[in-house]
Amino acid sequence: MKFADGQSVVYRVPVIMADHYTVDSIFEKRLLLLLPYHILRYEHFLKSNQANEKRTEQLLDDYREINSRLSGLQEAEGREQLYVDLVELIGRIADHVIPVDNPIRERIGEAMGGQVLKLRSEELREEGREEGREEGKKEGRTLELYSLVQDGDISPERAAKRLEITEPVLKNRMETAGYRYPGI
Repeated sequence: MKFADGQSVVYRVPVIMADHYTVDSIFEKRLLLLLPYHILRYEHFLKSNQANEKRTEQLLDDYREINSRLSGLQEAEGREQLYVDLVELIGRIADHVIPVDNPIRERIGEAMGGQVLKLRSEELREEGREEGREEGKKEGRTLELYSLVQDGDISPERAAKRLEITEPVLKNRMETAGYRYPGI
């Protein structure tokens, strides 16, 4: 790069070839972004659809090792989202590289653990969200009934029955929520 003052600077940009890195070197150098591209080391073999059990086992061993190490990182560093994202990317790239009729496609999914994508913490968050949605819906229906009672569109007796509470409780709750109970 030449500057206006005549000075020149040379920038060298190293090229990283993902297929030159082993699983060990990727983890050793913390180049985790290369993991989804590890399948490229086997691309020619996979597309040829040749039956080479030794090469197949080497590929599956690599993916078992990746799964194991990612699980270890997840537990040690608590980086669940990174782990989930990497497993997802590995699956997507493998889907593009491995022909549909190649039986190795399914075996890689098994080697990566398949079910690992849904962690217990994610399940708990989903359960909490679902409970929150249900609670929100119930609260919305309740407030709608309060509004209908206030506007005279439904009788307090009917609203209390739908909410499975007594009329005095309905009156108290409506007033607490800022609604006007009929007759007040």
